[in-house]
Amino acid sequence: PAWDYWISRVLMSACVVLAVELAINFVIEFYRPRTGVEDRPVFESRLLSFFTEPGGILRNIADTLDYQFGFKVSGTWVFTFLEKSLAPLILIWLLLFWVFTSVDQVAPGEMGVRETLGSRSDAVLSPGVYLKLPWPVQSIRKIPVNKIQEVMIGPELKDERGVEKKPDVVLWTQPHYAKEGRFLIATDTKELRRGEPGREDGSRGIETSPVSMIAAMIPVQFRVRAGNVLDYAYKHQDPVRTIKDLSEKEITGYFAGADMLKLMSDERRQAIQTLTERIQAATDKAELGVEIVAVAFLDAHPPITDDQLPQAFQEVVGAKEEREAEIHDAKGYRARTIPQAEADSLQLVLRAEAYKHEQTQVSKAEIERFTQRLVGYRAMPRMYKLHALLELLETDCRDARKYIVPSGSQYDVYVINLEEKQRLDLLDITDLQEDKK
Repeated sequence: PAWDYWISRVLMSACVVLAVELAINFVIEFYRPRTGVEDRPVFESRLLSFFTEPGGILRNIADTLDYQFGFKVSGTWVFTFLEKSLAPLILIWLLLFWVFTSVDQVAPGEMGVRETLGSRSDAVLSPGVYLKLPWPVQSIRKIPVNKIQEVMIGPELKDERGVEKKPDVVLWTQPHYAKEGRFLIATDTKELRRGEPGREDGSRGIETSPVSMIAAMIPVQFRVRAGNVLDYAYKHQDPVRTIKDLSEKEITGYFAGADMLKLMSDERRQAIQTLTERIQAATDKAELGVEIVAVAFLDAHPPITDDQLPQAFQEVVGAKEEREAEIHDAKGYRARTIPQAEADSLQLVLRAEAYKHEQTQVSKAEIERFTQRLVGYRAMPRMYKLHALLELLETDCRDARKYIVPSGSQYDVYVINLEEKQRLDLLDITDLQEDKK
């Protein structure tokens, strides 16, 4: 069918060209001056003469050369040889070109299938050079297996003039593609109505729809499996178009049950994973023989219908983000404050328990010490007092200068010099050495 289509178009075009030429020649024939000798009849085509009488073309060329050079160039042996051998040479060249079609190459990263008069072979050809029957008897159909191919789901990038429109920066408030790709998507009405003030009669002031529209660009990248080349090449007339249709079907079905705000924020990664699995399952069921490499979810935004809708939606999203930020700040403050308060409370309790333990143990030790001293005092009161006095002099009065005064007579007068010594004498050397030790 494909050959019939193009052959019919070529033959139809040739008939139209010949008909137009015949009409022009018929009109010109009225105004052409008459001579005794007519070169050719009016119905003879000048265009067909290039094929029916190729020697006439050479004669015209010879006459032109003779006129330009001033001598009979067409009479030389070179021109005569070319005039006789040009047609055979052209035929030989065309024959060689036709013979060269029996050699074909499967490039690296491709797999080939040999086709003979429209029927395929079950053997898959790996990269290399192969011999085949000349065209159109045999041909090798090449299928890329390592090349990552992509189909675009959603917007139309080219406008009516065929110019691709793909801006570097995508803004919600400005059109950025030739035509947006819109999908029907669910909307959480409870989420939209949260915080909305009610009327006095208890009814809502604004009614929200459970569905909405979303515009997005979703590229689907795939590659042909090396083991399923025949499925990709022959089970579908246009496998790329089939992959695009299946992807649009799965994406539309998924969006119909997804929430718009969640899909545009925290559930985007989960949506991409789910869409990849669904599209892969659909292509496997259709026996396309491809592997879905990646699915992206880009430029998701509400459809641009007027100037107010994107701005209003942006304000809603901004308010939602601010609310979430306030909630997270409050949770962070709670997470910081409660552990700090618990730590301070525990610290106060531990300090109180340590103080209680210290006071209790010290009191018990003091009681025990005084009890033991009371026992010693009761046993030998004078010895206890002497021991206490000597202990006081030895410990508490260790660094103080001591003076021993006898108490033999109450009428003696003593003069004591309490000034510090300016220099040491021989009696102080022993004390100084002991201090150094």
